[in-house]
Amino acid sequence: MRWLFVTLLLSLAGCAPNANHAQRIKHLEGLFPQLSSLQVTAYRNQDWCRNLAYQRGNFSQSTHPSTCNLFEGKVGPFDPKAQADFESIASALGGDRPRVLWLNIDYQEGKIRTAEFALDTSTTRESYLYTHDTPEDLDGEIMHKPLGGHWYLRLEDWN
Repeated sequence: MRWLFVTLLLSLAGCAPNANHAQRIKHLEGLFPQLSSLQVTAYRNQDWCRNLAYQRGNFSQSTHPSTCNLFEGKVGPFDPKAQADFESIASALGGDRPRVLWLNIDYQEGKIRTAEFALDTSTTRESYLYTHDTPEDLDGEIMHKPLGGHWYLRLEDWN
């Protein structure tokens, strides 16, 4: 049953009116230089959780730190520089719908090796995944739709 549900989500994701994947991917790739220069490894922007993990440290503002700060290392409050960097990233991500809620990035030799951009969708758990490796599906739970150029649409069944 879950397999059928996820298959249906994949087909709908490819046909949805706001699913202009090529345009969204081009926009996200355009952010790679900024994210790389700051060495951002995690970012989250939700009403209950704002955080940024990058070359200057780990910064957070949250009412639920145990479920917000999902990265390693000491976490402190935003200082003015971290706040400015957070706002710069939030602005660069833009107001597109669905908006990016969080991102995680891994680097290899200073360059982005993998990046996941989780989307704010009301009925599904979707993200854009950039990786040089072929991601593995988890039968009935996680599926990846190839979008070209190392990009995938990741769909998760979270029921």
